[in-house]
Amino acid sequence: MKISFGVNITDPRSIGAAAFVPTGGLPTLELTLNALAFGTFSTGKSRYVSTTGGVSLFYNFAFPRDFVSEVNSEDTISTDAGGTIPKDPFYGYRDDDDAINAALKVTIDIPSTMKIGGNSHGKFVEFADIKNAWDDDHPFFTEPGLGSQHSKSTIDGTGNSYVYYAMSDPSFMIDFNSNEVTSGTIQDTELTFNVNGGQVIGAGGFGGYGALTQDNNDYTTDLAAGGGGGGAGLHPDLTSTADSANNTWSLNYHDLHIANPANRILGGQGGRSGSFWDGVPAITSGSGPSSNGGFGTSSARGARGLNSTNQYVVPLQDHPIFEGGAGGWGGSAFYFRSNTYTATPLTGTSIEIISTDDAVVAGGGGGGAGGHFGGDGAFGGNLGKSGDTVAFNLPNPRGGLAGAALFWNTANVACSNTFTLTDTGGGDEAKIVGRDITLEL
Repeated sequence: MKISFGVNITDPRSIGAAAFVPTGGLPTLELTLNALAFGTFSTGKSRYVSTTGGVSLFYNFAFPRDFVSEVNSEDTISTDAGGTIPKDPFYGYRDDDDAINAALKVTIDIPSTMKIGGNSHGKFVEFADIKNAWDDDHPFFTEPGLGSQHSKSTIDGTGNSYVYYAMSDPSFMIDFNSNEVTSGTIQDTELTFNVNGGQVIGAGGFGGYGALTQDNNDYTTDLAAGGGGGGAGLHPDLTSTADSANNTWSLNYHDLHIANPANRILGGQGGRSGSFWDGVPAITSGSGPSSNGGFGTSSARGARGLNSTNQYVVPLQDHPIFEGGAGGWGGSAFYFRSNTYTATPLTGTSIEIISTDDAVVAGGGGGGAGGHFGGDGAFGGNLGKSGDTVAFNLPNPRGGLAGAALFWNTANVACSNTFTLTDTGGGDEAKIVGRDITLEL
């Protein structure tokens, strides 16, 4: 069985006749690159995490970055399998500034012994990239509860901007910025990703924190809401089971300061409950605290955190939280970017993503919304699905959107891509899912 689906996204920022600048007869470079070999023995080694059961895990891969050990080197690297790989597969095909300058016909194999996930937030995806996508109504990038209606409606670079909720870094970035490739290469590139039994899965979104509902008097009745569940995704394992100063839950402090590099939120974190908000002392009465949201994994979404079953009393706080936190967005599996500016978009780049023999290409699930006014938190989203929202009336917090299978976030290059599923090799569980597409055998 084979299913193919072509996508041509019209980015509102790129309306107008497509531009074609003559490439001057660029030479054609045809390559087949094994991502595992380059990830293990080349620059991508820095993305390597571990090998378990013969399957190697990497985070935040990129093309061409992780396929080049030394720019303009003719040398090779010996692999454990007895073969060699070039230090620079693009040697002899670069311009004077070392940008790749060739018509590319490249196939990248991601074998069954390789998984690629995400473990960072806002390190590779820049604030301006996401803000511009929002401002220009990028397809598959809308969320009615965000923007001007979001509890953090600012659009500047502060930690209070809603933009940061969508800045989960992708698992595999296709980086066509001007320092990497020339405009001529952009106009004549065919990239094929053959995910042959492997996995490329975005990190799950973080769960929103639970609300602490409190009036203006000391020692009166207060309510703590549960935290939102983390989204499903391929990200670092989270194993904390108790609340402490060093836990890995998405604290209110982190949620309010996710622009700060020191407070990057790991994928799949459950939201912290209202009972454990920073500064809240031990509960003095009642039946116990509300629960933190559960962590998301690659096979399951994070559970919602339940609210405290009875009312309880805490001393008055300086910063009571009346609304729960919104869930973070899941990371995308693949992400294309280019900063090469033209008055009209360049054409000529096409991407095909093939998922075969039980391979999985998926955006991470969105984080669930935190509990609101003493309620339960919401579940995180499954792979390719948004996190749950407790209630849809504003200003209740929203669950985060899922990551995309391929997020094409540039107005400068016209999008042309194809998703293909096959059961070649006997596997029939291959799938490609995200906020932009759902294909399953």
